[in-house]
Order: sequence, then structure tokens, then C-alpha cells
Amino acid sequence: MASSSFNCNWVSVLRITLLLLLIVGITVACYTFPIEKALKAFLLWVEEDLGPWGPLV
Repeated sequence: MASSSFNCNWVSVLRITLLLLLIVGITVACYTFPIEKALKAFLLWVEEDLGPWGPLV
């Protein structure tokens, strides 16, 4: 019976660790990737190249 509880505890620890790694990865990606530059380029493309169809996109 104790081994089942111990096994469940390791699963919880693994899930929490994976969640923390995911949060850290997303945070690092937001700071290192040029998201603002890409977003500005996309909005400029929508405004200039698509013309009146831009808001629809």
C-alpha cells in the first residue's frame, strides 16, 4: 500500500516539475525572441499590403 502512495507522489512531483519547466521556457522565449519586431512587421504588412482588406484579416 505504501508503494502506491509513493508512486503517486512521484507522479505529482514530475507534473509540477514539467509545469515549472514549461513556464520557464515560455518566459525565456518571450524575452529572447524578437516578438515585438515580428508583430510590428506583421501589422505593417496588413496595413500597407492588404489595404482595405487589412481589418478583415
